[in-house]
Amino acid sequence: MTGQSDLRTHKLELNRHGPYKVVEQEESLEGMSNIVVVQDVNDSSARHKFHRSTLYPFTGTLQEAQELARIDRQEYRLQKVLRVVGNTADRETLKVNVR
Repeated sequence: MTGQSDLRTHKLELNRHGPYKVVEQEESLEGMSNIVVVQDVNDSSARHKFHRSTLYPFTGTLQEAQELARIDRQEYRLQKVLRVVGNTADRETLKVNVR
């Protein structure tokens, strides 16, 4: 699922966020509500709430969703740390070469 964002802070910002995995639909006193709880596909601790009318189905696989989420956040999978230079206790001076 992808969730509609409220207002964009920048004109180039995406209209939708996600993809997310649906966790539950909240209940109200009358029964089921229109609020859906979702979690990030790469971080199960990151949960968000959206109105069901703002959600759109993601038609890809879970692996495709995870890869797209990594690309959106500019996250990369490291294969190997090639070299570490600097003080490991001080991130300001630390330089790491990776593949």
